Amino acid sequence: METDDLPDLHANKRKRADTNPDEIDSPSPMRSFSHNLSQSLSQNQLGLSLPDQGYPSMANSPTHGHQLPSLPLDSNISSAAFQNNAFSSTPIDSPFRQFAEPTQENANKPPEKIENLEVTGFIGDNPLVGLDPIIITSWKEINDLKALVYPHDASYSEEDKGLIAEKMELAIAHHLNCHRPLVTTPKAAKNYESRKADNHRPWCYLVTKLSEENLDTIIKDRFISNHFTTLHILPFSPHPSHYIGRIRNLTYSEKQQKAVTTLIHRTLEDSSTVKNFIDEFTSSHHDLIPGSIVRRGKTREYIIKSARAFFIESGGISSKAHYQWNWYILTPTKKQEYTEPWTKFFADVIFNAGVQGVGDTITSLKCPRCKSTNHTEVECPFTKRSDHIKPPPSHQPARNTRGGRGGRRGNSRGRGRGRVTYD
Repeated sequence: METDDLPDLHANKRKRADTNPDEIDSPSPMRSFSHNLSQSLSQNQLGLSLPDQGYPSMANSPTHGHQLPSLPLDSNISSAAFQNNAFSSTPIDSPFRQFAEPTQENANKPPEKIENLEVTGFIGDNPLVGLDPIIITSWKEINDLKALVYPHDASYSEEDKGLIAEKMELAIAHHLNCHRPLVTTPKAAKNYESRKADNHRPWCYLVTKLSEENLDTIIKDRFISNHFTTLHILPFSPHPSHYIGRIRNLTYSEKQQKAVTTLIHRTLEDSSTVKNFIDEFTSSHHDLIPGSIVRRGKTREYIIKSARAFFIESGGISSKAHYQWNWYILTPTKKQEYTEPWTKFFADVIFNAGVQGVGDTITSLKCPRCKSTNHTEVECPFTKRSDHIKPPPSHQPARNTRGGRGGRRGNSRGRGRGRVTYD
């Protein structure tokens, strides 16, 4: 299919500089083309109440080893998070469905439920890790609609990056049924060690030359897979995903999701350390909290009630020993330097569920395929969503084909059993 000659059906639509999926359904006022445009956050819809699961108080064991960080004051800026449902091809607009400022009667209700994510771990400038600083500056200064794209199973290759960019252009054009956009290749920073844990960065390419509606569409879709290639799409400056980590060592089954969420709520509510941390942190950093919530002094309650847990079988193994829970809580600010201590604090919380176990949070997960930090390679939901993604290889060691009896044993020295990664 030749896509260069296809018209951009929305080419005359008004444009804006930095498109964010959480602003797609909001009314669009006049916008500046400046890349420094402040992105306003329409307020979160409220109204989800949680049933009481009848748990005993967790007051005696809610947290472990916390120290309140010293947080400098800074001016607040606004935005929201990108989000999606983990195992559905239907994109979710936002972790909180948004509408106008909450009214007096619903301001105390908890936020709309957070959904589990397909991709987490991108925020602020961290998608640009490994990119030459000069290129980072030039991309930020581009006065046009723009987003970031990266291929599934991404790695960095000087030899192949031009071909990869072309395939992504064709895939996007085919997906939108419009003219080909412009995908700009990255340039690795000098002396950047790409074989560290970052897994061959930089991964991200820049996409421009799309109408506002088409750019909004691909950011909202977040994932494209067709016969040209498979790729992921991010806003140019991603906002926090609210993901904390994965709780392990609790024996609740999948049907007990509400019980685990209630355990999290009660653990946080019963901890003076947690409450003091939230109060101190949000006194300076609350740009993602509705103004009426802040003014009414309900910020702490609003944040705690936003917490959610989602069942997952670790490694895809159906066994009680592999029951785990991805959990999320509203991040009150989009500034990366403050979201990191926020996430670290909550990752240290201990959840004492009595006979159901004592849960702690792990944050070391990484999918080398889609680059998300809330699942592993074998759990990657995109493998199931696309016919164009090959399943992960088996990690079972090859069998030794020894000769007859008395044959030489294989020597495994020097043969590491590290898992396969995709470069």
